[in-house]
Amino acid sequence: MKNKQLKLSICVPSYNGAGTIAVALESILKQSYQNFEIIVNDDCSSDKTEEVVKSFKEKRIKFFKNKKNLGYGDNLNTFKAKISGEIMVLMAQDDILLKDAFLKIVKGFSLAPDIGAVARPYYQFEYDPKIPVRYWPPPSTK
Repeated sequence: MKNKQLKLSICVPSYNGAGTIAVALESILKQSYQNFEIIVNDDCSSDKTEEVVKSFKEKRIKFFKNKKNLGYGDNLNTFKAKISGEIMVLMAQDDILLKDAFLKIVKGFSLAPDIGAVARPYYQFEYDPKIPVRYWPPPSTK
């Protein structure tokens, strides 16, 4: 696959994410790799998630809201019919990406034609960013 041609579909399932989704969307929009669409599929939030997402006025952000609460798994299944990219990237409404995250994902797919999935490193914390709950570091360059 050619790096510069691949379009990413960034899928963000949401539920009552008004307090976190703006930071997640900002980290997506600041990526060095810019060939992407963002699809937010809301699972009947009772907060202001929709207002927060729509406040971005970004044409690459598409917002959908389920007619009834489907739960996480079925909400994920709704993305298949909504994406137009060659690569589907699943993000949580509270994920924060480092600058070149999408570039690294695309490079991973371009290593060989039979690569079907790429995982990214992550650092998870609950309340204090200095105390990780889970940490999956990048692979060693050695």
